[in-house]
Amino acid sequence: MGLPKFLSLLQPKSLFFYNLELMAQGDPFEGTLPSSRFLHRSWNAVEDVPSELKGRLSGFLKRGETDLSIGLNRMKELAELRIRQAFAMRRAYFINCWHMNDHESAAMWDIYSKRNEGIAIVSCEERLEGALENCSLDIYGGKVIYGNYSSEKFVIDENSAFTPIIHKRMSFEYEKEFRLAYCDTSVTHKEIKSEKGFFNIDGDLIPDITPNGVVTRGRSEDEIEAITPTPGVNVNCDLNILINKIYISPLAEQWFYDIVASACSTYGITAPVEKSEIFSEPMR
Repeated sequence: MGLPKFLSLLQPKSLFFYNLELMAQGDPFEGTLPSSRFLHRSWNAVEDVPSELKGRLSGFLKRGETDLSIGLNRMKELAELRIRQAFAMRRAYFINCWHMNDHESAAMWDIYSKRNEGIAIVSCEERLEGALENCSLDIYGGKVIYGNYSSEKFVIDENSAFTPIIHKRMSFEYEKEFRLAYCDTSVTHKEIKSEKGFFNIDGDLIPDITPNGVVTRGRSEDEIEAITPTPGVNVNCDLNILINKIYISPLAEQWFYDIVASACSTYGITAPVEKSEIFSEPMR
C-alpha cells in the first residue's frame, strides 16, 4: 500500500473494506459464477440434462405432477435466479484483501505500491482474529480458491452466498489472497413499519402482531440492483494486535522510512518498521 492508505489505517484504527461491486471494475468476474453454472442454458429438453443431474428434476415437481419438463423449467429458473443473485450480492459485500506468503513478493511490491514508497504490514490469521475480537460486525474470512472459470469441470458450491466471494480466476493466482468479508444486510433486507395495525407487504395487508411494529423482509434482486453501492466501510480493530511487523519498499529512501516510523509513533503502533531487503546486493 501507499502512504495515504497506510495513514487511513492508522488514524481511524480500522481496516477498510472495499465494496465488491466497485472491485468488479478491476475484475468483472468478482463474485460471479463460473461457466459450469450456465450449462442449463443449452438444455432444451429433459434428454439434454446430464444423467447425473436428471434425478434432481423430480424434486422440482409439485404434488400430482409427473412431467419432468416442468421440473426442468423450474430448475432452469432457479439457476438463472442464482446467477442474478450473485451479481446483486456484490453490492452487499465488502472485502479486505491480504497476500498469503512465507516470504516477500517482488511482484506484489511492483503491482500494489510505488516501488520507492510502498508499505506492507505483516500479520497472520490468529492476529486478524484477535484484532477483530471486539468488532460488532460479523466478519468472515477465507483463503481464495482459484480456478478456470471457462471450464465446465470447475464447480463451486451453490448453497452459500459467501462461496463466490472467495473464488477467482486462475489469472489472479499470483495474488495468493486471503479475504476478510462483511455482508451489509441493510442492502439485502429492509425494515417495514406497520400502519394502523397492518403491514403492507407487496400489496397484501398482514396484521401486526409484533411488539415493535417492525418486520424485516428480504429485498428483491431489482431492489438490490437499484441501490448505489457504498464505496466501503471502516471496521474497527486493535492495530497492535493486528500488525506484527511493517516493511517499507526496498527502494525507499531514508526520508520515507522516517515518515513511516514517525506516523507509527504518533498513533501508538508498537510493531517494528524495517526496510525490505528483497533487492539487497548479492554477496561477491
